[in-house]
Amino acid sequence: MTPAELLEVLNDPERSSSFTSVDKSQVYRWIKGQMPNPMMQARIAAALGSEDDPSIILRPPEMDWMSDFFRDRSREELERMKTMLEAAFPKDQKTGTER
Repeated sequence: MTPAELLEVLNDPERSSSFTSVDKSQVYRWIKGQMPNPMMQARIAAALGSEDDPSIILRPPEMDWMSDFFRDRSREELERMKTMLEAAFPKDQKTGTER
């Protein structure tokens, strides 16, 4: 579905009157990574014909890459990867965030 098609579906005149209209610039902000609010996520999922949890549909593509990368690895490989990632990206003990 193109951004214009999504916009058309979200702004369908038959939509519930409780739904606000969506501006083209908002769709492009979503494409650039701004996460829509939970109600809008549900509207987008419905527009895409999905009954899945909207957060699954709208997750960053990198998450799919990572899932594919880790899939079918042995427990030993996963533990080595975890150790390497934790060494490469340590968390600040005070804040719990990456340094």
